[in-house]
Amino acid sequence: MAELTYNYKTKEIDGQHAMLCQNSNPATSKYAAFAPENGACDVYVKCSENSVRVLCNACVQRSLTNLGKVTQE
Repeated sequence: MAELTYNYKTKEIDGQHAMLCQNSNPATSKYAAFAPENGACDVYVKCSENSVRVLCNACVQRSLTNLGKVTQE
């Protein structure tokens, strides 16, 4: 298997692999419209070691709350 390259910071939480939410860098995130209003997201999400990107529950919740309010330019 090829070596995984992570674009986001990782660490261990309670012995599990965790990764920083992809909205930690809104400039490159597919879901930047749902990043925190004050800038970058700083939430780590427990995930598989094979994960390349994750979206935290707060950013997912904002996407559901703002459904229909976000417009594409």
